[in-house]
Amino acid sequence: FDAGEYPPSAEDGKGGREADTVNNTTTEFDKAKTHYFGRMKMRGSRDSRKGIDFFPTPEPLGLTMVRWAGMRTGEDALEPSAGDGAIARYFPANVKTTIVEPSADLASRAQLLAQTDRAEVMPFENLALVNKYDAIVMNPPFGSGGATAFAHLEKAMRHLREGGRIVALVPTGPAADKRWSKILDDLDHEKWSVAGDVALPAVTFERAGTNVAARVLIIDRLSNGQIGAPTAHINMTGATTINEFFDRLEGIGGPARPEPAMAPMAAPAAVAPPLAAGGKFD
Repeated sequence: FDAGEYPPSAEDGKGGREADTVNNTTTEFDKAKTHYFGRMKMRGSRDSRKGIDFFPTPEPLGLTMVRWAGMRTGEDALEPSAGDGAIARYFPANVKTTIVEPSADLASRAQLLAQTDRAEVMPFENLALVNKYDAIVMNPPFGSGGATAFAHLEKAMRHLREGGRIVALVPTGPAADKRWSKILDDLDHEKWSVAGDVALPAVTFERAGTNVAARVLIIDRLSNGQIGAPTAHINMTGATTINEFFDRLEGIGGPARPEPAMAPMAAPAAVAPPLAAGGKFD
C-alpha cells in the first residue's frame, strides 16, 4: 500500500484506485501540461475566434507566470482579458481572484476553471481605476505592432498597488519593442522596477496557430523602502519544440518579489507631566 499523505483532488474517484494514485502523485506542472495537450488546436482567422484577439496562454506558461507573481495570502489578484482563464485557473486559493473578459462565453468558462471571487464581463479598458490589485498576471490582446498589449500593460500599471507585481505576456518585435522602450523611458525608477524579462520561443503559441514572437515582463511597483533587483534576463528562444520549451520552463525559478517594507517604528508615547498639588498640571 502507498501510505503517503495526499491532498484531496476533484479527480479522486474517477477511474479507480490506480487513477487516484496517479492524480495525487502528479505535479501541478504535469497537470498543466495535461490541460494544454487536452486543448483543441485553434483554427480559423483571428477575427473569427471568440473573444478579442484571443490566443490562449499555454497552461504550463500560465502556471509559471502565476508562480513568478509571488502572490501572498489575502491579496487581490487580477487577470484582465482573461479569455477562458488559462492563467487565473492557477491563482492560489488564498487570494481574492478577479477576472475581466469582454466575451460572456469565455468569461463563463473562465469562472468555472478559476473559481473566481469576481468576474466582470467588459473590456479591460472599461474597468474603473478605483479597482486596485496586488498582483496582475496577464496575456492581453496583442493588436497591431503590440499597440493593444502595451496600452493594456500601461493601464494595468495604474491598477497596481504599491508593493505589487505585474507579470505580462506581450509581443516583441520592432514596433512592440519601441512601445516598451517608451514605457521604460517614462518610468520613475525609484517607484518601478523591471525584475525579469523572459524571451519566449516561436513555438509558444503553436497550438493557437501562430508563431508570434513574445516575451514575459515582470514589473514591480516599489513601496517606500523597497529596492528593486537588477533585471533578470532569461532567453528561451532556443527551444524548438513545445515539449522542449515546457522542460526548460519547469526548471526555471523567477525573481523574488520584494518583501514588504517594514513599517516605521512608532515614536515613544509622550509621557504626561506629573500632576501638581491640587490636581493641576505643573
